[in-house]
Amino acid sequence: MKVTKKASESAARSQSSRQGRNLRGEILCILLLGGAVFSAAALFTYHPTDPSLFNAVNHAARNACGWVGADLASLLLQSVGLGAFVVPAALAFLAASLFQGEGTPRFVGTLTGMAVALAALTVFVSLQWQYW
Repeated sequence: MKVTKKASESAARSQSSRQGRNLRGEILCILLLGGAVFSAAALFTYHPTDPSLFNAVNHAARNACGWVGADLASLLLQSVGLGAFVVPAALAFLAASLFQGEGTPRFVGTLTGMAVALAALTVFVSLQWQYW
């Protein structure tokens, strides 16, 4: 009788820990997807005269995401150029990969692939468009 009681307690703890991991994973997916939507909105509504880390002006930000979006868009565009538009896609792909529960190797592969895509797009755009 003790063996079955211990086994059932162990199974209950295992199921509880799996639910906790699933909940944390789902929360991370929602945060990544929210970050993807936020960064996409910030990038697509970027205005060069918005107040940001690189531009000190005294008017309100015209960015759809406010001054935080203006700062984020300016930081992304100043650091990686037009390759910054890969960042929202990368966040969305990471959220989808995590949501599908494909495991750590797939997640790391997706992350690595998006980093390579970001670098490649940045180099390609800098070679093709001389005046950004």
